[in-house]
Amino acid sequence: MRAILLAGALAVASSACDMIPGSRGEQEASPNLSLALDVSSVLDWGGVSDVQLTLSNQGNATSRRAHVELYFPSWLEFSSVEPEGTEVSLVRSGAETRLMYRLGDPALQPGETRTIVQRVRVPPRGATSAVTVAPAAPGDTTDGARPGDAQEPVPVNRALRARLVSPDGDNLGAELRTTIPFAGADNTTALPAAGTNATGAGAVRVQSDRVGPVQLGASVAQVRAAVSGVRDTTFTLGEGQPERGLNVPLGAGRTVLVLVVNDRVDRIIVRDPAVVTERDLGVGSTFQQLRQTYGNACVAPGAAGGTAVWFPNLPGISFAFDVPALAQDTTAAGSQLPPAARVRELWVRRGQDSC
Repeated sequence: MRAILLAGALAVASSACDMIPGSRGEQEASPNLSLALDVSSVLDWGGVSDVQLTLSNQGNATSRRAHVELYFPSWLEFSSVEPEGTEVSLVRSGAETRLMYRLGDPALQPGETRTIVQRVRVPPRGATSAVTVAPAAPGDTTDGARPGDAQEPVPVNRALRARLVSPDGDNLGAELRTTIPFAGADNTTALPAAGTNATGAGAVRVQSDRVGPVQLGASVAQVRAAVSGVRDTTFTLGEGQPERGLNVPLGAGRTVLVLVVNDRVDRIIVRDPAVVTERDLGVGSTFQQLRQTYGNACVAPGAAGGTAVWFPNLPGISFAFDVPALAQDTTAAGSQLPPAARVRELWVRRGQDSC
């Protein structure tokens, strides 16, 4: 049975810029790339499965830069890759193996989808010392075994990750993370699900194109289908103009505000301290904490006389501060903000990520 770990809607949006040759010189564009990851079946000792990576160009520009990296535990063996001739480079690093699939040639055209299928294999039980094992999940049964029967131990490290990178290995978007499904394991709780925060109960993870189940570009109907209890609302962005929006509940009292433009999600506004980035930063975090984590900051005047801050190392996300902006134009001089200034809200949005 095919075990899809990450739904097709779970995508990583790239904000990288491609240089596209043209008759009038080179033209800069920002393809909207999405990456999906799934595993074909539940693994077991001595078994094989396929890891499928699907890269789609959903924008209007040709992409020549995006490659895909796949990370998996070093105890998991890899073999063939399809389609044949796919250029792959290998890096092993301690407990993790990294494969990079070079997809820049031929270029990925607008609307084109490219799929890579990587065959993987689990060594027979006891054939390698590289696997740290733990007992099977209590009460779990496989192959017709009854509750209480002795079960085979399962690997502890079953993390599987994928991300978009440039040919030089620079990150082009957020990571996809999931758990390798394994016979005898509690495959629902071994690792946090994508989009959740592992450090706090009920917390929700902010990614470069989504917050939990709410994704940029999704239609209002898609949001309502994915989340129950969505309510219509109107609000302003500090300029007095009423905007159409949605209040979207995310469980445990958590909500996000969605700006709707042309019946689609245009921006996701976060005002809840428990809705955080992958480094557990968000509303209430200080500018100093953000800069220490994400590096150089871009600063511009924000709504209602405040300051908007974003980081090239954290594409797709901006932070709002109540501190008045000193600069009237976009600048990289992030040091103008007081280190103790705190985030009032953050936005998941489209647009540029450079200063």
